[in-house]
Amino acid sequence: MYEVAVLQIQDPSCFWCEILKSNGQDVKEKVEYEQMYDELNCLYAKYYRNVEEIKPACLSVGEFCMIFCEELKSWCRAILNAPACSAEDNLVECFLVDHAIYWPVKKKNIRLPVEACHRLPFRAKKFKLHQIQPVSLCVDICGDKAEFGIAEKWDTAAVEYFKHLLTESVHAEAKVFSVENNVLSVYLYITTTEVTVCVNDELVAKSFACFCSDVKSCEKIMPTSLQDVQPYKEVDNPAQMLWPEIYKTKKMPIFHAGPPINEKTTEMESRNHCEKKSEEKQAWNEKHDFDK
Repeated sequence: MYEVAVLQIQDPSCFWCEILKSNGQDVKEKVEYEQMYDELNCLYAKYYRNVEEIKPACLSVGEFCMIFCEELKSWCRAILNAPACSAEDNLVECFLVDHAIYWPVKKKNIRLPVEACHRLPFRAKKFKLHQIQPVSLCVDICGDKAEFGIAEKWDTAAVEYFKHLLTESVHAEAKVFSVENNVLSVYLYITTTEVTVCVNDELVAKSFACFCSDVKSCEKIMPTSLQDVQPYKEVDNPAQMLWPEIYKTKKMPIFHAGPPINEKTTEMESRNHCEKKSEEKQAWNEKHDFDK
């Protein structure tokens, strides 16, 4: 179990912490980091201040370097995060690997790292909550229902609640289960002024996440292809095709004046009417037969 201090939060799958204690014992590297930074500030501020060899002609995104942070008034280890963030001031965005902060730096304040910069690993460690996945509300407008399903990224409300939990905590401990690509997968336990909770379980309890073992029971509602789409029922108004069933107007029956219409009766009446007309025409012709 590690006692940690949270430095930077992106979402429950990406946040940075500094390890303060390991199994109740203070981390020995704390003093070593202070000594390393004292040495680096001395080297870059005095001995290497005007040395052209350590001034980079160009840097690629993701490259390790040393930068002078005016806010911290110190030389810091960093990784170039973006080629530029301000064309006017000639600034580039860097990620300070020991402080877990993004900071715009003037190009003139960037230097190549010397051997002393590689003495210790990065102080800020990248973490993620173990074995949970984000969920969000999936709305099926055709079936007029909504259920929770697996999401590709964390919902804004989930991220804000996660930040709120860590901000309100007075103590945090992490139990490491695995390490993948330098990312520590952990169960995170925080202590507030009232209670100690497991953040992983808390996000699941609040329906912001589900455990990976529950993925099959938390499938998406919406169809994944057009072949899965069920044909729509016939509606009177085409504009209502995507409306929920309860809002669709039903087809109204066509009403006729007079008694109910019977198909057989109608057919007989039509036939008798035609025969009657034929007889009247024949009688008229006989009456007005001028040839007789």
